Amino acid sequence: MPKVNNTAQEKPWYRKSSSWAWITVGVLILTHIIVSAITDAQEKRAKQNQYKPKSYKEVFTPEEAKKMDIGGHIDGPGDWKPDPNAAKRTKEFIEKGGNADPALDAIQDGDYHDLLDQNGGPEGF
Repeated sequence: MPKVNNTAQEKPWYRKSSSWAWITVGVLILTHIIVSAITDAQEKRAKQNQYKPKSYKEVFTPEEAKKMDIGGHIDGPGDWKPDPNAAKRTKEFIEKGGNADPALDAIQDGDYHDLLDQNGGPEGF
């Protein structure tokens, strides 16, 4: 009687699902690395090509800047101090009504047809 081997033969690697799972995971990781490298390179290139505004000192000579009244407190020595009464004056301005204009309020509160009659009709405007 011939000897029977009851052990199952092992499948080749390309027939195993675990082999294909590892290949898929490897491809996904490699794709992620490549995509992140490309986006990092694009961001770096975009930062290098970004517009950087020049200072007026780089564009104009001191004589031209003085002639056009450029500079002063913005790029100057920093001797500007805020007004200590600014908060008080702003509060008073708001309490008075801001930019209230009684004539403008009267026009806005008035009737359109009455204003037309007072000013001689549509041609009066």
